[in-house]
Amino acid sequence: MKLRTLACYSIGQPMRPKLVCAERLIAAGWLTVLETLEQQMATLTSPLVEAAARSPYFAIVTSLKGISDVTAALFLAELRNPASFRHWKQIEKLAGYNLYVSESGQYRGRRRISHLGNARLRRILYQMASETTKYVPEVRIKYLERRLAYGGSRTKHLVAAIPQLLQLLWALLREGRPYEERPETVAALAALEGRYQRVQRQQKQRRSQGTRTKAAGVVTLRTL
Repeated sequence: MKLRTLACYSIGQPMRPKLVCAERLIAAGWLTVLETLEQQMATLTSPLVEAAARSPYFAIVTSLKGISDVTAALFLAELRNPASFRHWKQIEKLAGYNLYVSESGQYRGRRRISHLGNARLRRILYQMASETTKYVPEVRIKYLERRLAYGGSRTKHLVAAIPQLLQLLWALLREGRPYEERPETVAALAALEGRYQRVQRQQKQRRSQGTRTKAAGVVTLRTL
């Protein structure tokens, strides 16, 4: 198991000899449980992947880099029949990622995702977006544009990229073709990546300057 290998090269915490044996027994017990769970998951997912691979949609979904066989199988299992959906927004609504606005009288709140829908599909789509934002230009462009425009946490921008992923998947499933990168999209992503890296460097420099300024202020106070 990978955890056992990594533990051989990790830095441990000093411990009394009497506790070492007990801690080793506890760690061995947890590792055994994890190995058992992994074997059980493999037993469950293997037939699911085999069944999903017989679907004509499986090769299309897995053509997007970052979407594994297991994730694609789970996605298709929750949709059952992608052909039954007439628009990608229906899948978005099924997962509870559709937007709604809280209104009461003259009050109008911010737009939020509804969270009303299939929670399993919602988790699967989030996982798919988390991976495809690293590799698929169309999805990554949406993610980077949000990061540059609004900053903030990574999670909300991943959620905002899910509609872009669904639009892309819907187009591929409807046309029955695997994903292929378009040169113009790759070029647009390269330009956006350069801009994003410059902004990241500038933010890092500002944080570094702020840390030095704060440290200098502490030193000044100590000398007074």
